[in-house]
Amino acid sequence: METNNLLKLIPLIALAAVFSCVFLLPKSALAGTSPDWSIGFEWNNTQIIDGSQQVFSLNLLGLSQYTWPGGPAYGDVFRGEIHNNAQIINGHALGSAGNSSQIDIWPSYDHYFAVIYDTSGIIYTSRIQEIRNWFQTGVGSPPAHWGIITFEITPQQLLPLPSDLNQFGSDETTPIGEGQMTTKNAVVFKAKVGGPNNDRVGLEVELRQFNEPFTGQYGGGIVSSDSVLSGSVVAIVRYGLAEGQYHWRARTVDSQGNKSDWLEFGTPGNVDFEVVSLGQGAADLAKIVINAPYLGNGNSFGGKGWDPLQKMYVASDEIFTGYNYWNNKLRQVAFGAGLDCSGLVEWAFDRSFDPLRSLLHNAIRYESADGQYHHNSEAIAEANLRPGDLLFLDKNHDNRMDHVAMYVGNFVVNNNTFNMVEAYSPQQGIIPANESEFRIRTGFSIDQNIRRVVLSPAIGGFVRAGSPIDLAVTDPDGFTITATTLIQTDEEFLREVPGQLYYVERELGPDGFPDDVVYWPTQKTGDYLIKAAPKFGAPLMATYSLTFQSGDQTVTLAKDVPITQIPPDGYGVTVPTTGTTESFIPVSIDIKPGSDPNSINIGSKGVVPVAVLSNSPFNAKDVDIDSILFAGAKPAKNSYEDVNGDGNPDLILHFDTQSLNLTTNDTKAFLTGNLTSGRLIKGSDFVKIIANKKHF
Repeated sequence: METNNLLKLIPLIALAAVFSCVFLLPKSALAGTSPDWSIGFEWNNTQIIDGSQQVFSLNLLGLSQYTWPGGPAYGDVFRGEIHNNAQIINGHALGSAGNSSQIDIWPSYDHYFAVIYDTSGIIYTSRIQEIRNWFQTGVGSPPAHWGIITFEITPQQLLPLPSDLNQFGSDETTPIGEGQMTTKNAVVFKAKVGGPNNDRVGLEVELRQFNEPFTGQYGGGIVSSDSVLSGSVVAIVRYGLAEGQYHWRARTVDSQGNKSDWLEFGTPGNVDFEVVSLGQGAADLAKIVINAPYLGNGNSFGGKGWDPLQKMYVASDEIFTGYNYWNNKLRQVAFGAGLDCSGLVEWAFDRSFDPLRSLLHNAIRYESADGQYHHNSEAIAEANLRPGDLLFLDKNHDNRMDHVAMYVGNFVVNNNTFNMVEAYSPQQGIIPANESEFRIRTGFSIDQNIRRVVLSPAIGGFVRAGSPIDLAVTDPDGFTITATTLIQTDEEFLREVPGQLYYVERELGPDGFPDDVVYWPTQKTGDYLIKAAPKFGAPLMATYSLTFQSGDQTVTLAKDVPITQIPPDGYGVTVPTTGTTESFIPVSIDIKPGSDPNSINIGSKGVVPVAVLSNSPFNAKDVDIDSILFAGAKPAKNSYEDVNGDGNPDLILHFDTQSLNLTTNDTKAFLTGNLTSGRLIKGSDFVKIIANKKHF
């Protein structure tokens, strides 16, 4: 038999390519240890003889790396089988009687580690002391590689139990109490781990569905962390959990194969948490608050379950006892108990989804029944009803929804069976109901009024104010909403232009004033005009910020600007069909100063004067005259004078009437231009167009 020592350079490189780093372990890393037993192994399963002594035969299964599912996250694993061996470890004969025992070898910190096991589970774990005497035998195909792995046999230690076991939502901060439901399919498990000598240690978690017993076996149920310093808190995330009930336990592990006993989370034998659909989670919450008050009576803002002081959707007991909420009529934080009809939907879904996310970042993004109908749900057939679905009423038959209730599935109250929950009225509060009765109420449509929640619908755009300012926003179609825009119903004050613009004050800034937001469901192309005004009681030295967002484009309009410097004409933003959203400076213009109406005879040979009005901080003298266009025409001449008597010089422009691109259908005329700094300006004024015959 021809042999070549693989410690020579070229064969060593070839072997490294096959065995990766496992076989290049420095002996210095294992100095001072004593071998106890060895394994010989091979590629082609030929019997291996070490001198005159028969030892293990190890088939490396094609010498491919194998990632151990559910095993320690120490790196790629080399998997093999032990055959024809008389060695007995922990009462098990390894690979004897024609059977095989499996061995996994992987890099672990500063050394290599092995686990030997068969169908009964793990037999032994050990540090590898050294790898030596590699040979290549024969010249056939494939050649056989064999050698000796020497294992360090050390008594295993019982590690300390992990402590502070807890379970959280996927954000790692929202706790899931023992036995509670979560609507997320990812759960984070945390525990503190430690070793006897401040060694690096890790955490193993065994997670099983509640109807499955703990087995201690790897293969999907056990997940492991990376190693950490002793005394650290470890987090392990399990993704893709199916709906159902779960229980879990944890133990401490180290790189030597040492482990602690298992410690079960919470009370042994209990359900630790349950994964449910978001609709089911919302339905279960809705049932909990039956008999709570109705918060809203036409003279106050309806209760939505959001507490701006706690910055969260409150727990169910606070729906009964009371919480802080934003009162739209008073425009301040008030205290009350209960929910209104759309508030029941918003609270149940948004608390189930994430209680710490405010309205625009949660599952339900509209606070009125009409907004939830048009923008946060879609019609379904009655036959497809499931818990969490919604039913609406249009009591006035004006295509604006006045009431919403939630289907929750059958349940029993006082020996009566119900399948719905609704915040019915200020007099009756939150009550159980039945779909069969709801269907015959005024304003119900079987075709359109049974709907399923569309989670976290896209928002076309929004304007966000950094307090303490109120907003007034006009969209490209001329719809305007302000801080005082209110629709009073029998049950609440709504702050919306239905279907177009929505105004919310939910989150408080550091100064205690709310950060106002105006948002819209569908982005329109064209010009948005945004005006700001100081809130009542805002300090004179206060500053504000203002941002505009359209899709994924954000425009900063103001940042830390003193409220004494709010521009009177506000801010402008142009949203194009394609391309970049850009801001502009709105300017006030006066067509034919002193005339009302602003009549323009487009058949005349005269000129039309247009004044661009100065105000603080805008100075009309900063306008680049050559950049001006009014109704498509350039000015024939210009001058400066104070046309409105405010003491500021205004820019007077004259345009040849017949050069204006106007028709009798126009009711507004527009001016565009630039400042000498390059900033875009835009202004408009109303006109009345007359088309008399031209005079020659």
